[in-house]
Amino acid sequence: MISIDTLDGSFNFRTVGVAIHNEQVLLHRATHDTWWSLPGGRVELHETSADALVREMREEMGVDVVLQRLLWVHEQFYVDDISLRRNHSLGFYYLMKVPESLLHPQISSFSSHEANDEELVFQWHPIAELETLAMPLYPIMLRTGLRNLPESVVHLVSTQ
Repeated sequence: MISIDTLDGSFNFRTVGVAIHNEQVLLHRATHDTWWSLPGGRVELHETSADALVREMREEMGVDVVLQRLLWVHEQFYVDDISLRRNHSLGFYYLMKVPESLLHPQISSFSSHEANDEELVFQWHPIAELETLAMPLYPIMLRTGLRNLPESVVHLVSTQ
């Protein structure tokens, strides 16, 4: 995975999937996390961000997804609340289509084990309610950005 740690902070190259169905978006978190994020993961060296996202969804959810288009390239600079380390991440956000098996009304949430045996919780959330979730959604730009997906790729830079 492309992740660099230095004395000055860390850098991560991530790829992220945006799955939307019936005005709901698929979010995920590790069971110990106190926030939600979109599913995805780190890109490996010599791997495209698109290939990495397909691989990550297969590893995390056990399904094959279809990537429709790139939505955002997001550069994010922040200080971790716990470690107080400076972080820099580069994320590629793709609109993706998930299999019908994940779209049934009876399946609002499900769990999965990642390769490192960490349990992940996946849950569909109404897009209109993302700003009022009991556990916040990060990065913050998604709370409003998912309401109106861009027609072409948008480059975002945020500091939080």
